[in-house]
Amino acid sequence: MYNSQGILVRKIENITTNKITIEKDNLMNGLFFVQLQSDQQIISTGKLIVE
Repeated sequence: MYNSQGILVRKIENITTNKITIEKDNLMNGLFFVQLQSDQQIISTGKLIVE
């Protein structure tokens, strides 16, 4: 997960389920960009707004 300045702020590895929960702790309010990768390929992207 990257902040609006493109800095990596959170990385979750070895996901083995269909759902994950992203805890808000230590995240400032704002816009974040999410990438889902498998075998070094981006398979999905999204945006997340934290309020």
